[in-house]
Amino acid sequence: PTSEGTGLELADAFIWAKGGGISDGTSEASSRNYNSFCGKATAFKPSPEEGEWNQAYFEMLLKNA
Repeated sequence: PTSEGTGLELADAFIWAKGGGISDGTSEASSRNYNSFCGKATAFKPSPEEGEWNQAYFEMLLKNA
């Protein structure tokens, strides 16, 4: 039988992972690359442009690990 969520016999789940500290998008609403998720009240701010390194966020991840 296949797995309920994936349709594949040997895969129970798919995950998307990227390195911690790499920005998903900026929290700067005036940027053309603004990511609305990065603007939410619960988002880590400030967040740089997508793909840029966010040292403060990376350090928070290490602290909370």
